[in-house]
Amino acid sequence: MTGLIDAFSLILKKSFNWKLWLYLFIISIVGMFALGVSFVVFILLGLIVYLGLGITLPALILYFILIILFLVVMFVFSSAIQGTSLNFTRTFLESGKFDLWLAWGKTKPRIFTAVKVEIIVGLFFLIVFLLCLLPFIFALMNFLNSITFTSLLTGGFNVPNAVLSLLFYFFVSIGLLLLVFLILTPFSVIYRQIPFFESLGTFGSIKRAIHLAKNNYFRNLGFFIIFFLFILAVSAVCGILVSVLSLPMSFASDVGSAIVLVIILVLFRIIVEMLYSIWVSVLSMLFNTEVYLLDTENEKSNIVSVSSGFPAKPFSKPVSKPFSKSFSKPISKPISKPSANKNPFPESFLKKPSAKLKSDVLTKSFKKTPIKKTSAKK
Repeated sequence: MTGLIDAFSLILKKSFNWKLWLYLFIISIVGMFALGVSFVVFILLGLIVYLGLGITLPALILYFILIILFLVVMFVFSSAIQGTSLNFTRTFLESGKFDLWLAWGKTKPRIFTAVKVEIIVGLFFLIVFLLCLLPFIFALMNFLNSITFTSLLTGGFNVPNAVLSLLFYFFVSIGLLLLVFLILTPFSVIYRQIPFFESLGTFGSIKRAIHLAKNNYFRNLGFFIIFFLFILAVSAVCGILVSVLSLPMSFASDVGSAIVLVIILVLFRIIVEMLYSIWVSVLSMLFNTEVYLLDTENEKSNIVSVSSGFPAKPFSKPVSKPFSKSFSKPISKPISKPSANKNPFPESFLKKPSAKLKSDVLTKSFKKTPIKKTSAKK
C-alpha cells in the first residue's frame, strides 16, 4: 500500500508541470480539430447524397456506409490522440524529456492495432453491460405487459407496487453493474496502454493485458480506488467552491451589479472548470502510464527473485565415460625404454633433427676444426 501511495504522490506532483499541460493540450486540440474537420466532411457528403437521391433505399444504404466510415475515422483519430498522449507521458516519466515527434513516431504504426483492440474490448463490455441490465429489462417488459386498458379501468393494476418493483430491479441491475465493472477494473486500466507500449498484435495485446491484470490484480484495483477517491474529493471541493462564490449574487443591490456579478462568476466558473478538466486529463494520462510501469516493474522484480532463488549451474558437457575407466584399458603400444644417455623422456616424444639441421651442425664442426697445411717435401 505504501508503494501505491508513493506512486500516486509522484504522479500528483508531476501533474502540475505546466509544460506537460501545454503539450497534452496541444495534442488534444489538434485531435479535436481533425475530428471536427472529418465531421464537417461527412455532413457535406451526406448532404450531397440527400440532394442527389433523397430518401430512397440506395440513399439509406449510402447513409449507413457513411456512418460506419465516420465511426471508423473517429476511432482512428481518438486512438491517435490517446496513443500520442500515452507515449509522450511515458517519455516524460522515464526520462523527464518532452519529445512530441518521438511520441508520434511510436504511435503511428500502432494506431490500427489499438483501434481493433478498442473495438473488441468495447463489444465485450457492451455484452457485460446488457447482461447486468437483464433483471431491469425483464422487469420493465413485465411492467409494460401488465398495463392494460381493462386493468386500469377496473383498478386491478396496482401502480405503486409495480413502480416499486421496477425501481427495485433497477437498483439491483445498477448494483450488479457496478460490482462487475469493479471486478473488471484491473483489466480496464491496463488494456489501452499495451498496443502503444508493446509490439504485439490485436489478440496478443489483449492476452498481455489479461496477464498483467491477473498478476497485479489487487495492485491495480488499489491504485484505481486511490485515484477515484481523490478525484471524487477534489470534484466535491470544486463544486462547493463554485456554490459559495455564487452566493454574493443574492446580496446585489441593483440589477446592474447583479449582472456584473453574474458575468464575473460565469467567467470564473468557465476558467475553473477548464483548468480542472485539463488537470484531470493530465492526471489520468499519468495514472494510466504509471499503472503500466508498475505492472512491468513488478513483473521484472518477480523474474529476478525467481532466478536468484535458483542459482544457475555452470555449463559443462557430460562426461561420456567415468574418469576411472579411462585407465582401465591397457595401453596398446608400450613406452620405449630410455636411451643410453638416460633421457627421462621417451624417445617417441623427442623431436628428431631434420636433415638440414644435421648439415648445419656438420658445417659448423668443419669450420671450427683448423686444417693443417702439409708441405710438399718431407
